[in-house]
Amino acid sequence: MKLRTHIVFSFVVGYGLLRLLGAGIRCGVVVSVATSVAVNLIVDAGHAVRGRLRVRSYLTHSPAGIWVPLLVSLLPYVLARWTGLGVSVGPALLLAAGFASFASHLALDMLTESGVYLTPRKRVALAHFRYDGLADTVFFAVSVILAALIMGADVLGNVRGVITWLWGVVGG
Repeated sequence: MKLRTHIVFSFVVGYGLLRLLGAGIRCGVVVSVATSVAVNLIVDAGHAVRGRLRVRSYLTHSPAGIWVPLLVSLLPYVLARWTGLGVSVGPALLLAAGFASFASHLALDMLTESGVYLTPRKRVALAHFRYDGLADTVFFAVSVILAALIMGADVLGNVRGVITWLWGVVGG
């Protein structure tokens, strides 16, 4: 799948998980956006070059790539604590968002022709969609719709005053 699809899908998964774990809306958005962008950029930057082709690397597209969410999640937390800057998000939420982004990246890549590595020599592909084909477009569109639905439900559910105000304006 394309990077844009990975980022949006990871955001939806991470945001949903963080909200289930009790994170606030603002925290969920900021942490999910940051981790989904960082994790997916690092994972896709880990492609190896063989000849003229870029292929997935075992170090980033397998369970061995667990270092990516650990690095993305804990490094900012440790640096902020070490420098004395205030940290309002605990390491558990950061790790949850990082692992959600990494797992969703691997899940989407398992649906492509190349799949992901189980071992350095064995790959798993659940489906054989092209990385830039119709499936990518469908997953991207569904992810955008899910993001809008989840965030819309959050905003409406947490801002009853807006609904009351709108009702007063429209209904008189």
